[in-house]
Amino acid sequence: MHVILTLDTHGMKGECYQRAPYPIAWARRHGKGRVFYTAMGDRPENWKNEFFLNLLGGGIRWAIGDANTQLDANLKQAAPGYAEIPPKQPPGK
Repeated sequence: MHVILTLDTHGMKGECYQRAPYPIAWARRHGKGRVFYTAMGDRPENWKNEFFLNLLGGGIRWAIGDANTQLDANLKQAAPGYAEIPPKQPPGK
């Protein structure tokens, strides 16, 4: 997996964010296919953000084979705490 972006949770409120940065956008090969993923886009203001639109457009172009790039595996370097599971929220929170 090639990590494109991580979420730095430093300064975020809530127990679930008390963890190391983790991937929010990545790409990888799967057999002969290509997989692009982003967790961004859930907020309406993202759809007016030029950075997000370029990320999304580039990821889609790569996934359909319209763009090529080197995808070196970098998960452990880009997000060393990727496997850290955030604390569970108490019931009702």
